[in-house]
Amino acid sequence: MNLNSQSKPNRLLTIEQVAALVGFSKSWVWERVKNGQFPAPRIRGHRSTRWADCDVEMFMAGEWGPLMKSAQVA
Repeated sequence: MNLNSQSKPNRLLTIEQVAALVGFSKSWVWERVKNGQFPAPRIRGHRSTRWADCDVEMFMAGEWGPLMKSAQVA
């Protein structure tokens, strides 16, 4: 799936959608978020967690790195 963030506004993705896009389990995604190896969700509410599609796309393209850890949720 091509997530071209320049031609459309950011889409918000659920953990299920993120896991499917990267081809790993939900627990794999959460473990990498915890360790700073995967982008943190942009929205974390009481019953809702969402990633920006552009963050996931950058990760998949190898353009996301530990320098973005400051934007993560603890």
